[in-house]
Amino acid sequence: VGDVICPATVMDETGTTVQVEFVPDTHDFRRSGVLVTVRSVATAGHKRLIAERYHADIVDMEASAVSGVAAEHGVTFCAVKAISDEHDFELSDMSRFVDPEGRFRTGRFILRTCVRPSTWSAVSKLASNSAKAATELCRLLSDWLASGVPFTGNQSALSDSNMTREQMHR
Repeated sequence: VGDVICPATVMDETGTTVQVEFVPDTHDFRRSGVLVTVRSVATAGHKRLIAERYHADIVDMEASAVSGVAAEHGVTFCAVKAISDEHDFELSDMSRFVDPEGRFRTGRFILRTCVRPSTWSAVSKLASNSAKAATELCRLLSDWLASGVPFTGNQSALSDSNMTREQMHR
């Protein structure tokens, strides 16, 4: 928890690998490891399966999709991930709290958690871990930006493209 990783390989759960091109030229970003994108919050068992099948170091829910949109628009891509939960961290199914557009339904989550004391420990740990991960990511990005080290790769930006709102949500 709290490690910041810039994976060398990003793939989806089908094993389709995406191109990772953009890497800041600085020692703080170590390009290593395999990231696998899954469709929903992964249970500890699912994370173990993904780790075994693809030699994955980390699992997320968005990097592969973001890389696909970037590729469609000729924008280079790199994932920079801060780890907020361990491979064996178990949290109940969160899909019921995500609407069809991918937005998290915070109010529903809070209400359900409040009436289920058995979930309080896991939610508290995840909140603490997420805060630690966010702090480390912000520290690393702040240090990198302050260093003046230039970007490498294509300097295109999503905001410069003619991407529609619908394409952004894919």
